[in-house]
Amino acid sequence: MTGIIVKQNANVEEACAVMNKEGMTGQWSKAHQAPSPNQDARPHSDISLLLLHAISLPPGQFSGDAIEALFTNRLDPNEHPFFAEIDHLRVSAHLLIRREGQCVQFVDTDHRAWHAGRSYWWDPALNSWRSRLNDFSVGIELEGEMITPRLPKRSMLPWSRPPAG
Repeated sequence: MTGIIVKQNANVEEACAVMNKEGMTGQWSKAHQAPSPNQDARPHSDISLLLLHAISLPPGQFSGDAIEALFTNRLDPNEHPFFAEIDHLRVSAHLLIRREGQCVQFVDTDHRAWHAGRSYWWDPALNSWRSRLNDFSVGIELEGEMITPRLPKRSMLPWSRPPAG
């Protein structure tokens, strides 16, 4: 996982509720569900940060099931030399958005995904440093990397609306 971009969003809980018609269950019904064991309970319900990451496995290669395998502890270390280096990691994210726009959910947004590690962030709203970002963030992986990043076209995102006018 490379290149962390942090964006604050005070309405993350509202956005999660909109994703799922049934209400705030933390699971988005439109996403492919691939539950990760790399999660635990949040220490509180304060979700106030969206944390965007870029990922490609192996580095610089897109598609395939390596990202899903990493987040579900099924990565084969013999499949690629890089996989042997990261096979010991126990990480996850709430959501993965693939380059074509498909979405995979690994962790319900009301649980803590293990995506930010030992992390710190300056919160301008609180005018202080915050640590343990996993406690209060939703982690979203974008399939890409910092050398050739590419967000999916807006029209391909399953939750997007066409532009007005």
